[in-house]
Amino acid sequence: MDHCCREIRGEFTGASSPSTSSPGVASTAIPQPMEGLRDPVPPPFLSKTYDLIEDASTNHIVSWSRGNNSFIVWDPQAFSSSLLP
Repeated sequence: MDHCCREIRGEFTGASSPSTSSPGVASTAIPQPMEGLRDPVPPPFLSKTYDLIEDASTNHIVSWSRGNNSFIVWDPQAFSSSLLP
């Protein structure tokens, strides 16, 4: 089988195992939310990312978009070397 034609299975909870599915047949399992998504507190990485973007002193590196519904990394090198660590 060509390397490009392999199917990937089991990427979400409830996925059928390779031994029980037939090649080329779609799984009928319904994806389920990951554990912890319904917690009342956001995961730490979301809080830390929000704090980085919200900090006005880092606006030359990363800031909110005009619509405040996404963020823009203006300087990827500085973002990865000084803010992420």
